[in-house]
Amino acid sequence: MSEREVKAAAFDEDAEKGPQYEEEGVEYPRRARRPKYRRWRDMWWSLVVLLVPVGLFFALWNGLFGGPVAREVDPTPEFQDAANAGLDVIDEPDLPEGWKPIAGDVDRNSDSVTLRVGYVAPDGGGLQLVQTSGPVENVTGVLGEPSETVEAGGLDWQVHPDADGAATWVAEGTEGYALMIVGGEDSDGDVSALAKAAAEAA
Repeated sequence: MSEREVKAAAFDEDAEKGPQYEEEGVEYPRRARRPKYRRWRDMWWSLVVLLVPVGLFFALWNGLFGGPVAREVDPTPEFQDAANAGLDVIDEPDLPEGWKPIAGDVDRNSDSVTLRVGYVAPDGGGLQLVQTSGPVENVTGVLGEPSETVEAGGLDWQVHPDADGAATWVAEGTEGYALMIVGGEDSDGDVSALAKAAAEAA
């Protein structure tokens, strides 16, 4: 090592440690070290370590327990509330085993009362049963022309499909109210079952 290199190394060492002053114990400030930046690869592996356990947790949850389970509720208070508000409410539909009511709501306006009850079918599909004393358009918005009329439970239901493959079934009750079944995509079988049960409860 040359003399210049020796001096340079000694200078760097002094700069790193900082020369000490004996006067009044003053310490020369040390040179700040340049921060070490993590490489993208290190950050990527850190994310993998965090995400893998989360993925395994949800995989086990879905595999062993079938994933999240909808909480079943009793819609009887909503049916009673709608009746007290003046709606000629149908009875609660008698649905086959596996159907679960999961939500209920009553909407009161100056000229109408609307009852909504959400259900989960045995195959996991979500549907909504709606009964209203007002215009159907106030609940669903403007519906297109019906594609067909289907008989279910003794009532004629007009089927209004949408662009996503879902459909809204509408039937006029004998007491001046309207029944609607709002289904999801590819849920014709479930909609038909709920429409039949609702019509038989009317």
